[in-house]
Amino acid sequence: MVNYLGCPREPPPARDAALRRPRALSLRLTRRTAARPHSIPPTGKQNQTSAANDLNQLMSIISIIDTNELAIFSKKFRAAANPTEKLICLIEHASLVEAIKNNKF
Repeated sequence: MVNYLGCPREPPPARDAALRRPRALSLRLTRRTAARPHSIPPTGKQNQTSAANDLNQLMSIISIIDTNELAIFSKKFRAAANPTEKLICLIEHASLVEAIKNNKF
């Protein structure tokens, strides 16, 4: 007989492979329990309310914070080369930082 590589001898068949029990992955978790599908969270109103809450938070951010000032602040903050420049940027936009802090976003 010739095996898949064209060699004249085949590798010996695994004798005990079918008879052995699968080893446990841990003391409490076996392969069978690990293979079970995970529970799917219920869908419905819970997802809708969280989306509505996210939308409400976003609308409150837009109404309280001037988005143009936020864009300028973020551009300056990212461009700051060292911590001192970042602190100066925070001081320049202290009212924006205070509004964000008070709203607890």
